[in-house]
Amino acid sequence: MNSVAADSPHDPSDRLGLLKGLVAFAILAICVIPPLLMVYVQYIGLRDRIQHLAETQATIIGQYASENPDVWRFKPEHIAVKLKGIRPDNTRTVVESPGGERLMEIGDAVIPSWFEGYADFSSHGQPAGRVRVIHSRENVPRNAVLAGLAGIAVALALLLTFRYVVVRPLEEAERQRRAVESRMTDLVELGSDWFWEQDAEYRFTRNLIRNVDALGALEGKRRWDLPILLSEEEWAKHRADLDARRQFTLRYPIDVGGTESWFEVRGKPLFDNDGTFIGYRGTGRDITSSMHYDMLLHRDKYQRALLDNFPFAVWLKDTASRFLAVNSGFVTLFGARSADDLVGKNDFDIVPRERAEAYRAEDREVLASGRKKHVEEEIVDAQGTCKWFETYKAPVVDAAGNVVGTVGFARDISDRKQVEAELARHRQHLEDRVLERTAELTEAKVAAESANRAKSAFLANMSHELRTPMNAIMGMTELALYKASDSQQIAYLSQAQTASKHLLNVINDILDLSKIDAERLQLEQADFRLGEVLENLLSLISHKATEKGLKLVIDLQDGLQARHCNGDPTRLGQILLNLVGNAVKFTDQGTVTVRARLIEDNPDSVLLRWEVADTGIGIDTETQSRLFRAFEQADNSTTRKYGGTGLGLAISQRLVHLMGGEIGVDSVPGQGSTFWFFLRLHKASSVTVPPTAILSAQAVDKHLLELHAGAHILLVEDEPINQQVSRLLLEKKGLVVELAEDGLQALALARQNRYALILMDMQMPNLNGVDATRAIRTDSLNTDTPILAMTANAFGEDREICLAAGMNDHIAKPVKPQKLYETLLTWLEKRGA
Repeated sequence: MNSVAADSPHDPSDRLGLLKGLVAFAILAICVIPPLLMVYVQYIGLRDRIQHLAETQATIIGQYASENPDVWRFKPEHIAVKLKGIRPDNTRTVVESPGGERLMEIGDAVIPSWFEGYADFSSHGQPAGRVRVIHSRENVPRNAVLAGLAGIAVALALLLTFRYVVVRPLEEAERQRRAVESRMTDLVELGSDWFWEQDAEYRFTRNLIRNVDALGALEGKRRWDLPILLSEEEWAKHRADLDARRQFTLRYPIDVGGTESWFEVRGKPLFDNDGTFIGYRGTGRDITSSMHYDMLLHRDKYQRALLDNFPFAVWLKDTASRFLAVNSGFVTLFGARSADDLVGKNDFDIVPRERAEAYRAEDREVLASGRKKHVEEEIVDAQGTCKWFETYKAPVVDAAGNVVGTVGFARDISDRKQVEAELARHRQHLEDRVLERTAELTEAKVAAESANRAKSAFLANMSHELRTPMNAIMGMTELALYKASDSQQIAYLSQAQTASKHLLNVINDILDLSKIDAERLQLEQADFRLGEVLENLLSLISHKATEKGLKLVIDLQDGLQARHCNGDPTRLGQILLNLVGNAVKFTDQGTVTVRARLIEDNPDSVLLRWEVADTGIGIDTETQSRLFRAFEQADNSTTRKYGGTGLGLAISQRLVHLMGGEIGVDSVPGQGSTFWFFLRLHKASSVTVPPTAILSAQAVDKHLLELHAGAHILLVEDEPINQQVSRLLLEKKGLVVELAEDGLQALALARQNRYALILMDMQMPNLNGVDATRAIRTDSLNTDTPILAMTANAFGEDREICLAAGMNDHIAKPVKPQKLYETLLTWLEKRGA
């Protein structure tokens, strides 16, 4: 778009010439056209008036015809009366039928016809005729001549007035306007501002702009039609200023071909003489360069603030390693007065030559490789203190990809280095201490292992030493009961047997706890049915609940009774037996309930929650915190009243933890207790668990007496009382017993005789039972004879040792006669098969 200049077809400088042409044409028109114009005007006016008269008279006649449908044709004088006042002179009204028949005429003017008007009328909605009004033309030519003469006179008067009153002042004003316009144009061309005007609708009407290509065509546009980048809020404020008719100053960016340019516009409102708002006038200028400069200054200010507050020394160098910029940290480090004192200098000006050469070499390496460099180095600061700094240097690359300098920063790591040195000293000291401690720990480990072996040996010996006399006591008691006939003697023996069983349970609990603490307790992994565990529980504890008048309830979730799992059913039963036994012991009346609920059912395992709830004495909060400790009960009175060692809950807790579960208690004194535990059990490999054939005691005795009486049994036992007990138990069932007092005698007899079964003790003088068994399996007449360990060594690993040596089964002492007979029957029948 070009500037608006004086020679533009729209320039106001051409208005006078245009005005002259228009006046000349007006004078010519006034002299020639008035007569014709008057005739034309009269023609148009008369024609419209006559037509209007025709329509009005037709309306009146139509009303009359509607009111007098039968008589109106015969009374034209009535119609004339109706038309009186609206029928002017020099006109005649003719009424015709719809078929064109003339019905009447009103008026007697002499007619040289000039105009005629027509209008139809109707009666009751049906066409009734037509009215024709005729006008004379006799006065028309005279009026036209008079109008023409008047027009000529007016034209002459206008011509003289225009020449002396209008043209000359306008010519002078035009000359002055052109001078002002020329000065304004020069100012615009030579200056940076541009001028503009807007009308009352805010449209640009006048623009003196030196270069408006960035704005496009402005004529007729409003400011908001331009590509101005203002927010809605800023535009609303600007519109409010415009609508308030007040002076304004506005800065805004404009998108010019993807480039942002900034303009500043000032404007003031314009009003005419009567105070009516007619628009705005103002100036504008391109402030892009100024804005960019301000933004650069602003950015430089914040960049400087950022660098000066950076906790490192920062610098920028050119390719000759001259400093282009440094921050306040760098100035402080090298003791300069300001950054300006360092700009333009190099390292040789601020540090010793040797150090400066090292810095220069690093700069050249970064410039040549184009890669960053990280070093740790010593720097002597302005105070002469040698400090350690971590320095990073990197190349500076311009837009074309050329390396134009380096940038770097140095971070004081003296404290870290000091700490590292201190740590190194401590590390060396610790290494020395570790070596010493390692030696001490090695000795402690050897001692601990020795103590552990001693503890294991002690437990094994304790088990053997306790169970061996217990076997004699319980065996002799059993035999005495078998032969006793006196009721008082039987009562004494029964009490002794009960005491022996109680003592054996205490021994078993202590040994179980010791095995768990020594990590020698091994869990069984076998398939079993949950219902079997509970059935066994009932068989062991239900009679005690019945004796106290308690109701023992088994509450299983549907499906759990028949569910098959894999785990240690014996230990699960032991946990339940301990919990239910305690519940029965501490409940005088009411109910003991055993519950089981399925919490999770995964593809390979199940999570069960077990609960044993009672209505007994309950447990206070303080006691609950120590309830699962070994040898702990509520208080001493509990021990005196209810008995027990306090090992049941401790063993149960350890067994639950060994099986990967959790155990706890909820209790209120006087309202009962609920012991609960969670156990995750694997699902059985097969839902079919083969049932175990269980024979009654009478059936076992009958089978032994009828089928295996006379069978030769080798009893290997070194303890005389146990020899006697075992011999009597065996002979009572018709078995023939041969005795060996140690392993050497057993091996000699096995090489001489063939036996139906061998009962082997483990701990014996001269040759123990394990080595004797290996020798018998290697060289004897009994390499395939069932050998059963009958020993006081009751640990799981003892059983494994026996089986590994070639024994077939393991019977723990004290021997329960029924268990002994069942095992003997099993292996004798296998031997016979």
